[in-house]
Amino acid sequence: MESVKEQFQALDFAIFGAVFILSATVGILFGYKDRKSKSTDNYYFGGRKISPIPVAVSIAVSFVSAITVIGVPVEVYMFGTVFIWYNVSLLMTNAVALIYYIPVFHRLQLNSVYEYLELRFHPVLRKITSVMGMINTMFYLGLTVYIPSLALSAVTPMNLYLTIAITSATCTFYTTVGGMKAVIWTDVFQFLFMIVGTLSILIKGILVVGGFDIILSAAERGQRNNFLTLDPDPRIRSSAWSITFGFFFVTCYETVCNQIFIQRWLSCRTIRNSRIAVGVSIIPLILLSMISIASGIVMYAYYEGCDPLLSKNIYKIDQIMPRFAVDLFHDTPGMAGLFVAAAFCGTLSTVSSGVNALSSLLVMDFILPKFQNLTPKRKLIISKTASLFFGALVMLLAYLLSLSQSNVMQAVSSIVGFIGGPILGLFTMGIFMPWIDYKGSFGGLLLGLACTGWIGISAMVYSVVNSSALPLSTQACNITTLTNTTLDKVFTIYNTTLYTETTEKSSPSLFNVIYSISPFLYGVLGCTMTLVGAHVTSIFTGFSNPKNAKEKLFVPLIDNEILPEKMRIYFRFGVPLPQATKSGNNDIPHEEMKMLCTTEQKADMEIFKQTLEPE
Repeated sequence: MESVKEQFQALDFAIFGAVFILSATVGILFGYKDRKSKSTDNYYFGGRKISPIPVAVSIAVSFVSAITVIGVPVEVYMFGTVFIWYNVSLLMTNAVALIYYIPVFHRLQLNSVYEYLELRFHPVLRKITSVMGMINTMFYLGLTVYIPSLALSAVTPMNLYLTIAITSATCTFYTTVGGMKAVIWTDVFQFLFMIVGTLSILIKGILVVGGFDIILSAAERGQRNNFLTLDPDPRIRSSAWSITFGFFFVTCYETVCNQIFIQRWLSCRTIRNSRIAVGVSIIPLILLSMISIASGIVMYAYYEGCDPLLSKNIYKIDQIMPRFAVDLFHDTPGMAGLFVAAAFCGTLSTVSSGVNALSSLLVMDFILPKFQNLTPKRKLIISKTASLFFGALVMLLAYLLSLSQSNVMQAVSSIVGFIGGPILGLFTMGIFMPWIDYKGSFGGLLLGLACTGWIGISAMVYSVVNSSALPLSTQACNITTLTNTTLDKVFTIYNTTLYTETTEKSSPSLFNVIYSISPFLYGVLGCTMTLVGAHVTSIFTGFSNPKNAKEKLFVPLIDNEILPEKMRIYFRFGVPLPQATKSGNNDIPHEEMKMLCTTEQKADMEIFKQTLEPE
């Protein structure tokens, strides 16, 4: 019998390789086109004049990694259609970004998203959160390269380590050579590959299974039609509430507090163009999400009586989607390669965006503040060198993850999961709570990190099982023997969460309840505790007077010029109204705003240093 790997033919390799060749070519083209430009603004922001439509596609594709293309169908296969509520969280996040965050960041024209925290609170906080964000991004990019490579290596002739090297090298090359323009335009054609590849799987699967009626019947029998799971218990891993609000906080962090996406907002010329880009990006985002969710249900109907994991045709559940593609298209050369190309397009887009963002953070937050007299040419050389460095580092992390055991993987997943909530809390209090100063923000950050870290690490140590994985079957498998198998190292990859069925260790009952909280809610917990910690700290250190706040750093919850002045000030929590001008262009230049904020910060620097010194 022909092995699964032997079914991957020459045409499949050609289609898969075309993605990498085209990506590298786009990088070369933009590198040649901008060869005379020595501006880091052009390298990181595309000159801040890119059309909103390609930016919208780039936002969507950067958000949808190969972990999503492979992991969301697995999520639905294992836990049912309740994951459809994820789309509601996307809509909520886009609304928040459109109304509140885009005006602030565009008004200030920041080079680094964490520069806002320096303007609002303190330079030290900018450095701390920038390091946290870089660690978060690096580990996530390592997972983004490793997990799809691991999954696809089992069903294709491609070696795991070679795949990691090719993927990392290609992303690093066209990102370093072409900058933001190359990243955005490669995202556009990679999106086309992703749509065609994922749609081909869905349509072929529906035809092979036998139509919608058979698929829906299988979903009912397997308890997968559970999208109305409305139990508010936070210990339930997958419910409408945990997914909607849990992913709302996660996607808020990934969207409004992440250098990857802020660079895209600021690559548009105006606030209006940025809003168009973010608004349009929801269309491809939800389209890809719904295709992946539908593919998960179709995949369950296909394997309803013979789960590939329990029948030992695969050894990790994240390999089921590429296995499904090969099973469907074993007699159609090129189609399996198209799906593999679609999955790796997600990886290429996410990793290239991440490498560019990491380079930007290193240069803008750490190098340029120390060496302000660098020439434009030297700045560009440093920027490209930083891109090479982070590309190599991501590849190294992917290699290290390939040598790790499942507990290390879960530790990495937890790091990625619980850093975002506290950072989101900082930006939330910065934009909406003018009475919180830098002392309160530090106290809130410490409490937020302590709580999420404590619960996340303790849940791993005690191996608390909060999974609600639905039943799988091998009754229709054509095998003679089947050993009792536990779902060991069963990954549910989306948002880097992990499901492992194992023996629960003894732990205090109260703590057991706390540690059983759904991992989707770590972001909610981190953000909430950061806000609570900031207010508790401010009770002892004192609250700021909103009347003295810099109005350009805040956004009111509700504001319109037709409202009475007192009502507008009420919704601004006392922050003064901006000085209106006839032209409406009343923004304080970024450097002037930074100077105004830094003057007050320097006045408090000695006091701040004393608070950091032990008694």
